[in-house]
Amino acid sequence: MELYCCTTTPNLMPEFLVNSLGFSKEKAISASSKLTFLKPGNNKPQIVVNFFKQIGLNNTQIKTLVSSSPGVLFADVTKALEPKIKVLEEFGLSGLDLAKVVARSRCFIRTGVDTRIRPSLDYRRELLGSDDSVAIALKRCPALLSYRLDRSILSNVLFLQNLGFLDSDIVKLVIRNPRIFLQDPKWLENKVQKVEKEFSIRKDSWMFFYGVHMISSLSKSSLGMKIGIFKSFGWSDTDIITMVQRLPFCFDFI
Repeated sequence: MELYCCTTTPNLMPEFLVNSLGFSKEKAISASSKLTFLKPGNNKPQIVVNFFKQIGLNNTQIKTLVSSSPGVLFADVTKALEPKIKVLEEFGLSGLDLAKVVARSRCFIRTGVDTRIRPSLDYRRELLGSDDSVAIALKRCPALLSYRLDRSILSNVLFLQNLGFLDSDIVKLVIRNPRIFLQDPKWLENKVQKVEKEFSIRKDSWMFFYGVHMISSLSKSSLGMKIGIFKSFGWSDTDIITMVQRLPFCFDFI
């Protein structure tokens, strides 16, 4: 973890957060309280804010970052932030996509580039096969950058491989819905059982892949709502199951 130093005295921080980032007075005081034990240094918060704006973050995104990690305001831009941006750019992220990943990934701020971020991205490249695929997955789910998820990702990949999924199918799943692989392995196992038991799609069916993708992409309430729509037109449970067996992705269109 990188260390941050503080140059703005504590009593001035709330004023800075209010005037520069639009914090409410209450939230500014709350965020400032997290900086109590940071030692004085040479970096100033405005330098960090300007840097984030230069790479494409808007005020709302910067505010979100600072709310979760106030210490970032005292990071060394050259040593702590620029190297991390460079790594993401190497994987093809830029502009609004880069800003989105930075703003939504807490580990980007809190972890080291060589100790955590680069190894994490290298692992995802190994899994997905290319930098472009990693970039697509990150754009859809910035949380995929978190190194803490490596164990969950590996467990879910092994689980799907044991089911007979081809590596190419697993890559498609990661790219289409990266959040699947951030879940506890038991969660994915329950989703697979649902595909088999409730929709009677066999593992050896070429539609099984689409069934897993469909079920994993929908919350229980969303699935129930979509089934309810078909029932409102007179479809029976048997009709709906038969349709899902033949066209698992049908729910994508309603």
